[in-house]
Amino acid sequence: MKASDLGKDYQEARTNMIHTHETWRVLLDIAYAKLSTEKGFKSRVREGSLSSLILERSSRVVAQLPTGRIRSLSRRDQGKAMLMDLVWTKYVIPNAKSQWSFMTKLRMWDYYSLIYGAMPVQYDYRVDEDYVGPDFRVINPTECFPQVGNTSLNDCDAVYIVTYHSKRYLQSRMKFKDWNRASVQTILDKVTEKHQPSDAKETATNLQQERGEAATLHQGQITLVTRYERGKNGRWITFAPDFENIVVRNIKNPHESGRIPVVFKYAIPLIDSLWGMGDVERGASLQRAIDTSVNLNLDFSKFKIFPPMWYKGDAVDPSLMRYEPGGKIRTANGQSDFGFVNPGASPSNEFQATYQFLKGALLNQNGTTDTTISASDGLPGFGRTPEALSKLEKRENARDQWDRNMFEEAYEELVDGMINLIGTKQSVPIKFHVFDDEILDIIKSGHKDLLDIFDSAKGYRIGTDPETGENGMVEYINAHGTAEMKIDHTKLSGKWMYRIDAGTTAANDQKDEYERVYNLVELLSSQAGAWLMDGAQEDGRKVNRTELLDQLIAASGIKNKDKIFDPYTQENDKTKPFTPDMLNDPQMMSALQQQLQGQSEEQSQALRGMQQSQEVQQLQPMEAA
Repeated sequence: MKASDLGKDYQEARTNMIHTHETWRVLLDIAYAKLSTEKGFKSRVREGSLSSLILERSSRVVAQLPTGRIRSLSRRDQGKAMLMDLVWTKYVIPNAKSQWSFMTKLRMWDYYSLIYGAMPVQYDYRVDEDYVGPDFRVINPTECFPQVGNTSLNDCDAVYIVTYHSKRYLQSRMKFKDWNRASVQTILDKVTEKHQPSDAKETATNLQQERGEAATLHQGQITLVTRYERGKNGRWITFAPDFENIVVRNIKNPHESGRIPVVFKYAIPLIDSLWGMGDVERGASLQRAIDTSVNLNLDFSKFKIFPPMWYKGDAVDPSLMRYEPGGKIRTANGQSDFGFVNPGASPSNEFQATYQFLKGALLNQNGTTDTTISASDGLPGFGRTPEALSKLEKRENARDQWDRNMFEEAYEELVDGMINLIGTKQSVPIKFHVFDDEILDIIKSGHKDLLDIFDSAKGYRIGTDPETGENGMVEYINAHGTAEMKIDHTKLSGKWMYRIDAGTTAANDQKDEYERVYNLVELLSSQAGAWLMDGAQEDGRKVNRTELLDQLIAASGIKNKDKIFDPYTQENDKTKPFTPDMLNDPQMMSALQQQLQGQSEEQSQALRGMQQSQEVQQLQPMEAA
């Protein structure tokens, strides 16, 4: 593709997004609860209900890192798939933190999708001093330009992504063979320290302008645009639009999957728009109406505090009539020489009814409620009885579940793309720390495709169990129960897919979680539980009571739970078996007497009888040997 054609196609994609970008600026102001500042007596306040609603929804939907399982598309690599789970959780997630931490990026991905309608992230293979492996970054939607004429990202043959880089970054690219050194040098010769990208002002938000950041946005940086084409024969073409669209890199799509490395998380997909629709856009008109009502009421409050004053004059001069707080109105006639305008209380009463109605409509639109709205406000769907609140909670959960499903679908696509980069592009061994139980679980699974991997693992070796004669015994060099795994990256080649555990991004209510675990404990303690455990033992399984206890304690929310139990061994067990000699120990007898207080007379007599019997035995002479 020629440089001129690249520039023309890119500009067409930008032009197609002009009106969308203008709409996004307005939506961002609503999401940030910002209003443009203007001088004058008019109130400029954003009420902020919609801003809080989307933040709360995002916090509920992505409350914690999701869990899932990596599966191999080949039967021969089923064991390696278990190991890939460890690679993902122990190696990729802690290190894939360009821009922000892994979890922060996921939360931003969901939050901004509720504003823009769709939020893009880009994944690729990262190579630097800190980390070698797959990573992803959150993309500003104003810097993402899908192919014109499509209503779905999956239908696009190409996507343009805009990035801004320093001169130092471009200089570092000179050592890579896939970068055109002559083109890079041409740009470096032309760029100045005060160079301002031509599109910087177009992408500046109102918040950046208000903070004074827009004037120096991307100053001294160079705009690079990359065209990502779909397909194994597609090209990744990077060019500089401010420097006659000079191409600095043109490579074949390095991802074996042939995908465009961009994933959209949608709030609400639309059949007639590639960018979908977010909660902010749906509720924008109601939020504006609420803001107008609030600001009018504040203006009215100013009139009540500083009412306009009238005074007698020979004639009314309309140009001098100022109906504003503290204004003066000249009149021709009057009973006194001056006075103050009485605005009355009617507008204030109207505000209460209007505000309650608009607030209820906004909450209803988002499937939620708060205790400030009730059926008495003319909104029958907002009762305050326990039954009504339960129904409203179900509506909120249903709306959250929709957004959670959209997030999980996008997250699966993202992880699919990232883990397959490990199998096709990983160039160095993978190192991470593990606990002994994690390795034992994998090795005891019996998958033969793991033997060659664990033979090379630092601190481990596969041996033969002397009791069973089976493979699977592991020796540890590290005496602390942990070790550094070092896995040959060539052993992880293959194709993988990721399946998320549905609903794992939601935070469990601690009280509900405790009740669920406690109910399970009660079930297993019952006659029915004994029958279930007997059946499990027949199938070669048993209940892990230690794990069940740990989960019960964790759900209880008890602090310092690690201090409740001390390590137990036969050697440190201070419990002594009962012997008759203990009845002669004054301390032992005192303790027993205290325990027996309040118990039956028969138990106390039994204890005294045991003492008397022991005394009689001690008085009997020993028989001659």
